[in-house]
Amino acid sequence: MQKWLTNLKIILKKSLDLIYPLNCVICKRKLNFDDGSYLCSECYSKIIRNKPPFSVKCDCSPVYFQRAWAVGKYTGIIKDLIHLFKYHRQQYLSKPLGKLMVDFIKTNLNWQTIDVLVPVPLHPRKLRQREFNQSELLAKEINKQISIPLANALIRIKQTSSQTILPPEKRLSNIAGAFKMREQKEVAQKSILLIDDVLTSGATANECARVLKQGGAKRIEVLALAGK
Repeated sequence: MQKWLTNLKIILKKSLDLIYPLNCVICKRKLNFDDGSYLCSECYSKIIRNKPPFSVKCDCSPVYFQRAWAVGKYTGIIKDLIHLFKYHRQQYLSKPLGKLMVDFIKTNLNWQTIDVLVPVPLHPRKLRQREFNQSELLAKEINKQISIPLANALIRIKQTSSQTILPPEKRLSNIAGAFKMREQKEVAQKSILLIDDVLTSGATANECARVLKQGGAKRIEVLALAGK
């Protein structure tokens, strides 16, 4: 019976491979149907990951978070994946990108002390345009794999220009007053891991952290997929 089930599974898998061929999103090499990473092992291994001490510098004063990390450099394959994810609506990429963040958390962070994951929010107009918040999807993937509660504790009340296109001296004023608390009880006296996709100057993360501190958060750390 067991052998029959195994053979049936192999036949079904091969049939699905023919009907729904999957290819690596980067190199287009054919993948198995049940490969949920959407990346071949070679491309995954080529992602440039940051090395210790990992901390990302914030061009802000004062700084409201304790530390900020980025899994990798904003270049090469990880940059290509983020662009496909954000700007080409490839939402399924939240799975391999979320796995990168989970692997980093398990290896480098004292994650058992984290009480809540808080994604950086999008302005409602931007959310309608994009149809999803990439930071929230990443936070959901982390939540699935290591069961840290997720709270959309912040809302974005000011639509801002993209931080990436602004000179450093204008980024702080651009993002100032862009966020407010949704529910203070979700963060009060808790250790927060703020989740974002890209850290540029750190100004956005710092403004989020400032509002979370005002809401009573005990400790705030930041994790992004990539840093510039």
